[in-house]
This record gives sequence, structure tokens and C-alpha cells, in this order.
Amino acid sequence: MRQDFQRLRRIVAATVEAMGYELVGVEFHPRPGNALLRVYIDG
Repeated sequence: MRQDFQRLRRIVAATVEAMGYELVGVEFHPRPGNALLRVYIDG
């Protein structure tokens, strides 16, 4: 699971930075039946 989160963080970071923003943080909370992904961006 940790490797999946790190991979997801790298993908999000690359996308955010390509748009000219700064990635401040990423939270991932898996839950049975669904999950929450929270992305913090600074413009």
C-alpha cells in the first residue's frame, strides 16, 4: 500500500507542477467500499 501511495503522490506532483502550482500535501484514506484522496495545492 505504501508503494501505491508514493506512486500516486509522484503522479499528482508531476501534474500539479506542470500546471505551475506547488504541491503542499497529499492525504489518502482508504475505506471499505470507497476512499478519500485530498490534495493540497498552493498557487
